[in-house]
Amino acid sequence: MQHGIALSVIALAMAGAALGCSNSNSASGDAGANDAACAKIDSACGQPCDMGNSLGVGQFCLNISDCNQTTQAHLCSTLGSSLGGPPTYFCTFECLPPGTTAADGGPPALPTDCGQAATCRCEQGDGGSCGCVPASCQHQ
Repeated sequence: MQHGIALSVIALAMAGAALGCSNSNSASGDAGANDAACAKIDSACGQPCDMGNSLGVGQFCLNISDCNQTTQAHLCSTLGSSLGGPPTYFCTFECLPPGTTAADGGPPALPTDCGQAATCRCEQGDGGSCGCVPASCQHQ
């Protein structure tokens, strides 16, 4: 399954840095509830309360149904996490690296733009399986 391959790409391309919860609004009086909902989990990438970019890349998910079906990022990286890498919890989609064209010389079959603060990363040695990864999850 092509989506499974792309998700394994994402799981293997993750950095060890996890995103922090950016919701620090305590003016509503729900600070305790927000703190509990945003409590960090054991994750190589993706934490509760991560919102993702305008395409949905980086939004926190525990399973595929958590990814907003109205955004482009409708896959959850947890699907690829079982392939030996540390667990990851963010919404994503398959992509082609910028400047890449389809093999037949036509237009790319997959998008090359992952949106703000995200890039297309490919698994080495897998013939080009690629997925969008939040910038905060990438290592150099």
